[in-house]
Amino acid sequence: MINMLAPVSIILCTYQSERYEDFVEAVNSLNAQSCDNEKLEIVVVVDGNRELYERILKSGIEEADKVEVKVILNEENLGLSESRNRGIKEARGNIIAFFDDDAVADMNWLEELVLMYEEHDAIAAGGKILPKWVTKKPKYLPEEFYWLIGATHNGFPEEMTEVLKALDGFRSEMGVKGRGLLQGEETELCERMSNKFEKGVIYNPEAIVYH
Repeated sequence: MINMLAPVSIILCTYQSERYEDFVEAVNSLNAQSCDNEKLEIVVVVDGNRELYERILKSGIEEADKVEVKVILNEENLGLSESRNRGIKEARGNIIAFFDDDAVADMNWLEELVLMYEEHDAIAAGGKILPKWVTKKPKYLPEEFYWLIGATHNGFPEEMTEVLKALDGFRSEMGVKGRGLLQGEETELCERMSNKFEKGVIYNPEAIVYH
């Protein structure tokens, strides 16, 4: 178990009530991380769904004797980018990690990401995304085309708070919002980061998430 030098905040945004069970699985995987939990917090942002917000509160997630969890509600649906930006404002960590409500983290996911900051002076780091098939893997989809489903594709080459503040966070006009599906907000933010700091994202294939 690694003792993290800097506090870490994981921002998890959720919106759809039908994803509640996936959300619980996501939080459980974060609670089971191999790193020291004393400096770790999860900031859950519920985007304009009060029923889901109240269901999460009734689950006792904030009182669980594991990772500290903070649950906040957007009174209206602001979209993924604005929800992430709000999570950044609420977070106390020097390192910020973003997580989806339908993903499952490998137990060493966070430890591997934190190592990039502590040993390689990273300003941003990311890991490998492996598909978690609900049904059988389709035969017609080779791994070279996994980028179509948001996973790490075959041949793929090798977030701190201050960096995100300097970039003014995510573009509010981008990111999933209700039925709007304009994505690519992470890529756009990374492009601005590279232009401003002349440093890119360190990719660590050992930091694994199943999505």
